[in-house]
Amino acid sequence: MKSPLIIHLEEYMGAKMPEIDAVTQETTNTSNGMAGKLAQGAMAAGLVILYKFSRSAEGAEYLAVTTPMDLNLGYLLNQKHQLLVSQLSAYAGSSDIQANTMLSAVVREAMFFVHQEIKNNRDANVVQTYFGNQRQAILGHLPPELGLGEIMKDDTLDDRTNKMEGPISSIAHAIEDVFSSSGAPKKD
Repeated sequence: MKSPLIIHLEEYMGAKMPEIDAVTQETTNTSNGMAGKLAQGAMAAGLVILYKFSRSAEGAEYLAVTTPMDLNLGYLLNQKHQLLVSQLSAYAGSSDIQANTMLSAVVREAMFFVHQEIKNNRDANVVQTYFGNQRQAILGHLPPELGLGEIMKDDTLDDRTNKMEGPISSIAHAIEDVFSSSGAPKKD
């Protein structure tokens, strides 16, 4: 099931998020053209970046208080920015500049939407919970070809159980959501 955030990004970008077959791990609706594939990859990567960054209290606070136009992609990705941009451009067959521009646009638009969704209660805990609740939907659309698990040093991103759906998987994912709804505590 797609989340409102994913539906919004698909409408904004004019492309469908990639869908991953849980058994074969193959991307089933990859666009043939460079622009479509770049949009698909940027949507998947941008949402993973925001999800991962929101897991720390400091990251969630930054996402809650920073206006989307002021978000710094380099800060969100730390030392992984160029690596992820290069991986995205290789995935889509685009230039690094195109990949970086598209990724920045996706991250900013996603945060515009999130800020609208939580406008009456924009604080770190709400941001963490929001992205924690999006985890399953995000990971279910993450093409393994992007290699984000390796880049982000998180094997769970590419774990095929994250892409499964069905009654048993839904129960398991509901339990995961309870434990992932908030991130790490804030460091003093």
